[in-house]
Amino acid sequence: MKKSMSNSINVTDDPFLIIKKIVLLFGLDIQYNIRRLRTWNSKLRMFYEKCVALLWFCFIVKSIVTFFSYDIDSGESVTAKVSRKLNDIIAFSVWAMLVMKRKNIFRLFKDIHALGIDLNVRLTSPILYVGLVTILAIPLFEWLFKTLPMQNDDCKILVKYYSVNIMSTQNCKPWYFIALFETFFSYTVRTFYAVTYIILCWALRRILNSHSSGKSDMVRNLSLSYDPHRFEHYLVKNESIIQVLKYFEKTMSFPIFLIEIGDLFEMFLGLTWLNFRRKVTKDIWLLRYSIGTCFSAVRALVFFLCVSLAAASVHEGSEKCKDAQGIILKNALYSKPKVNTRDIIHLLILHQTPTFKLSASGFFYFTKGLVLSAIGSVLTYSLLIIQQVDDYKS
Repeated sequence: MKKSMSNSINVTDDPFLIIKKIVLLFGLDIQYNIRRLRTWNSKLRMFYEKCVALLWFCFIVKSIVTFFSYDIDSGESVTAKVSRKLNDIIAFSVWAMLVMKRKNIFRLFKDIHALGIDLNVRLTSPILYVGLVTILAIPLFEWLFKTLPMQNDDCKILVKYYSVNIMSTQNCKPWYFIALFETFFSYTVRTFYAVTYIILCWALRRILNSHSSGKSDMVRNLSLSYDPHRFEHYLVKNESIIQVLKYFEKTMSFPIFLIEIGDLFEMFLGLTWLNFRRKVTKDIWLLRYSIGTCFSAVRALVFFLCVSLAAASVHEGSEKCKDAQGIILKNALYSKPKVNTRDIIHLLILHQTPTFKLSASGFFYFTKGLVLSAIGSVLTYSLLIIQQVDDYKS
């Protein structure tokens, strides 16, 4: 089913083409099998991919070295140390999984596109261009918030830290380049993956809604009268959607789990920092550097909400499909002489299975209830940590 579905796609009409092109920025080509091509274009892509991979390894090695050289013995809180390095580890892990799963993600794009064509669902939307702007804008704003508030003395400290005491400077120009390197590798891939996840959830929700809507000719006709051919076709489409949903869950769940954990930790860090900033003088460099930390916390909150609600909308679409199945099943049972028992049993099994829920690698499931409980947990633990720190200092 997958092969026939994927091979029927016209690439020129691909609604996800813009997403497949932007990922080239990270040195990943999920659109073409570059190992089979011998053109200069493919060779240049392979060379660029290797260069980006080398920079990624430099990034994670630098993160490990700075942790053992400076962070372990620094006076910062454990929360600040862990959060900074956790973001680096998550970013590197997501990039590594993108490399390993590039073929799976390409196949997922094609299969969702195929479902859209089969169900006559238009998947082109301004949301794709909003996603593209978001992928590029978030790292840019992170970079601006980490550079614009800085003074020359602040830049000396930061350049010394991030260069592992190799570089020294009298102004902020070197810090601008180092901060650009840091924000590109820390946030671009994470943002790309989260935006892609949201877009694919949006596409799957539209497909599920179309498959269950009364506006669909198939659902409307089956709700009025039993037709064995339409009934069998409905079951085949239903199986196709379930297979794509399961493949989406298998491919995307663990990276999105890491990203969500990183977002929750950044929210936690931002809340604890709001308490800490009241106790520092206004002229220390850490206060100016923390403007970027506060922006990261707000970004994390927005992305956590968007990812969670987008994934929860797939669950709602699955519930609508189950309601439509109930109506079709009831009508089929009223038409006993025409009914194929095998098809009825098939639909009955589908109707009795639990509604599909996307998960973060099985650790938690995305429903609307998760949003409030997760944010409430972050607030609770943040206040608890703040209270314990205040009691310890007093």
